[in-house]
Amino acid sequence: MAVVPEEFWGSFGPGAVGVGWDFVFLGLGKHLADGKISKEDAEA
Repeated sequence: MAVVPEEFWGSFGPGAVGVGWDFVFLGLGKHLADGKISKEDAEA
């Protein structure tokens, strides 16, 4: 379970515990699609 500072709930709500997961799935999708991720995509 994630430990989330109380002040984050006011700013991010339930998203406070999931920040970053969208990038994990984006990278996984790109990897599974062709096995390559450009330097620009990786840095973005």
